[in-house]
Amino acid sequence: MTGLFKSKNEDYIDEAKIKIDYNIVHPCPAIRNRIANSFHYYDAPAMGLGEEGRPFIEADDFVDLSNLDKIQEELQNNIGLATESLVHMIPFGLIPEEINDEKCLDAFLLNPLKYGIENDNFTFARKITNFHALKRYYVNKFGLTKSWKRVLHLRTPLPFYEKGNPSTWLPIIQHFPYLRQLAESLPFKHMGIGLIFRSNEDTKLLIHRDSYLRNHSMHHLNVSLSKDSRNVFIYDPIKNIRHYLNPSSRCYTFNECDLHGADPQFDHLVLRIDGQFQDWFADHIGLKNGVSFDWAYDRPQEQIKQSGPIKVWNETDV
Repeated sequence: MTGLFKSKNEDYIDEAKIKIDYNIVHPCPAIRNRIANSFHYYDAPAMGLGEEGRPFIEADDFVDLSNLDKIQEELQNNIGLATESLVHMIPFGLIPEEINDEKCLDAFLLNPLKYGIENDNFTFARKITNFHALKRYYVNKFGLTKSWKRVLHLRTPLPFYEKGNPSTWLPIIQHFPYLRQLAESLPFKHMGIGLIFRSNEDTKLLIHRDSYLRNHSMHHLNVSLSKDSRNVFIYDPIKNIRHYLNPSSRCYTFNECDLHGADPQFDHLVLRIDGQFQDWFADHIGLKNGVSFDWAYDRPQEQIKQSGPIKVWNETDV
């Protein structure tokens, strides 16, 4: 699996105790037979990226944004043509209600009897044949925050834990030549998935992790494509601190295993490309041997000494 590696120091979180694979009971085979992923919540400080443990690493000096106005124009004119590549994406993973001031979607999906989800499968929800659409349905049903209006797939989707593997452009990219030029100028050996996240009107991005904390070499770059700055932050739940991205930065990366979110913004567009960094770039930004996070680094070791053993919340109804 691209991006994972064996460290000389064992992980401090047992994957067997934190990862959740489950099926949703549903009359549609495409949904019923799909393995959905989630993971338990755990108490851990923000670990950051690389040996220095930086919340964000800015990469503006390595990105040519001279055609940003043209990219914004082609997105405005052509995003309506991309309906087949647009999905309703919802953050996954269990997050305590007090962090986002609302219960997370996975808390409902993992407790179908308590919240009447199985009964729903024999009424309106049985007409749904797409997993993302089903999750969107339950977000609406339970009145949860819709962080993204839509997510546009630019490259062939891959299973989540393989998203950094080589992928290919989807036909829709022909309508976005300047965007493609920007993506292909990024310092990757190869590109995996490529997405445009479009924030919902004046709605916060719920605090979440893309995955659980583990030794990894997952690489990605986010590029803000809108005129306003990106109000994104890394959240440290132990110290209750939000580490905000420099407002002047447009291109950045971070440890996807850290909790992160964003303040409300209007219709903000962000390009995300996963893949494998060029060796020179990984070295320049402080990812020695391409490693994004390792428990053996001094900062995680010190964090564990200060905060104590990491507690995994085994409850699914958080």
